[in-house]
Amino acid sequence: MENGTYLGGLAALATNRLQDQGFNVLTPVDANSQNYTRTTITAYKTNIDPAAIAKIEKEFGTTSITTSTKGNPSYDLLVVVGTDYNLLQGKKLIN
Repeated sequence: MENGTYLGGLAALATNRLQDQGFNVLTPVDANSQNYTRTTITAYKTNIDPAAIAKIEKEFGTTSITTSTKGNPSYDLLVVVGTDYNLLQGKKLIN
């Protein structure tokens, strides 16, 4: 989980919400850029449970998940939260 915004705590909020749904989520960090207006989700594994994908798509309000074979990360998915997530989930909980 990476925070792609200047909104402190947004990735932590997303992490907590996913953990509450039973997902194993690594400690959130800042993305290389804080200019993400839309949340991005990248899958690094091909055998991810479709039910888990559906929950993640619902949480982040997207059906667009890209796949990548670059590198060999220790995680299945990388979510970079954008300002759209704040409008979807964060604003009602943080502000």
